[in-house]
Parts: sequence; C-alpha cells; structure tokens
Amino acid sequence: GGGGGGGGDAYPRLVAAPGTTDVCRVSPAEGAVVAVAHWQGPGHTTVVYATVRGRIRGWDLRSRREAFCMKVEPEFGYITSMAIGTDKNWLIVGTNRGYVLIWDMRFHVLSKAWRHSSYGPIHRLAPCARLPFDVIQLANKPLPRVFIAAGANEAAAWDVAAGGTCRQCFRVLPLPRGPADAAVDTRLPTLEDVRLAPPGPAGAGPTPALPLDFPPDHHEGAAAAAAAGGASAGAPAA
Repeated sequence: GGGGGGGGDAYPRLVAAPGTTDVCRVSPAEGAVVAVAHWQGPGHTTVVYATVRGRIRGWDLRSRREAFCMKVEPEFGYITSMAIGTDKNWLIVGTNRGYVLIWDMRFHVLSKAWRHSSYGPIHRLAPCARLPFDVIQLANKPLPRVFIAAGANEAAAWDVAAGGTCRQCFRVLPLPRGPADAAVDTRLPTLEDVRLAPPGPAGAGPTPALPLDFPPDHHEGAAAAAAAGGASAGAPAA
C-alpha cells in the first residue's frame, strides 16, 4: 500500500525503491522533471535537471545544495531534451518549438540560440567529440559536435564551434509509391540564428535572455512571409 495524505508537507509522499537514494525533491510548482544529466568537473559533481516550467537547476551532490538555476523563457517553448557537452563547458537544450539553446556552464549564461529548419520538436540531443566516417577529423583534436534528432525520421550532426553547421545527416526515407515520389530530397537541415537581447548594464542584475525576433511557426511560415513581402522569417545574428 502506498503512503497517502499527510500533514502540511508540500511534497507528495515517496516510497524509495531498494538501492536508490533520495537526492533532492523538486517543488510541485516546478512541474515534472523532463530531463536529467550528470555534470562532473574539478571540485564538483552535480545533477542537472530541467522542469516543465523551464527551469534548469543544478544540485551539488557534495554540498547537498542548489548550485545554480537557469531559465528557458516561455517564448522558446518547453524543454524536450537536454545534454552536457563532451568537454563539460556547455549545456545544450532542445524545445518543442524547435529551438536549440546553448549555455556556457562556466558562467551559467545563454550564449547561443538557434531554430531547427523543421520548426518541429527537438526529440533528442547527443553531444560527441568526433563524427562517424570522418576520416579527416581522426587526425585532428576533438571538436564540439552534437547529434540532433528532429523533423521526420532524421538525425543530423552539427558543428557547434562553426556556428551550427550541418556536417552529416541520416534519414529514413519513405518508399516511393510512384514516379512522382522517386525524387529524393537531398537538402540538408539548417539551424537559423536567433538574435538575443544584449545583457543589461553592469550591476543591474541578470537580464532574461529573450529573443528579439522569432521566426514564424512552420504552419504559418509561407503565409507570414508572403504577407510581409519577403520580410525576414528568421532572426540572423548581427
């Protein structure tokens, strides 16, 4: 039988399974935990978790206290995936609106924002230091890369250091039903730059990393572009 009811405790009663440890409890106001990652570096080992409310929090396992808290603004959508970079210096987040956000973990600031050309949810993120079948890179030092699963049956490898350039793309193509379906779309996906608001003046405290402009959603992109007379559908970085 489960433990029910109980006093004024704001948290639900939990029954720990054998061999598990209760690390920390998330306030119900945060919503469900949607992603968890382990971030370990010199002098710290931290559990990083993201919630439905767009908070990314770090819980220091040694000091047993919160190490940091970062926020994904509602305009970006809700978090669908999260991962720590292979060099432990950056964290990458994907959202249901197709946004890919990168935080500099040395300063806990949002340093880059892109939007996937599918404008659909980011299903999975997997950082890597080297790409498969990349013979040239094998002789060079590892670089910050990430696999992004998004769109329809597609996973692509992106170069983070080169401004989000697509290096490889893997797709599952539908079987052609006739001559009209025989042509294969060989276009690579893209990551559109999203221009972020500049930081506030020194001493003014943290400034929310709000985008200055948003590309239209995929279902209204063509109509919006036509109505704007060819106005920018993206927000390229200056």
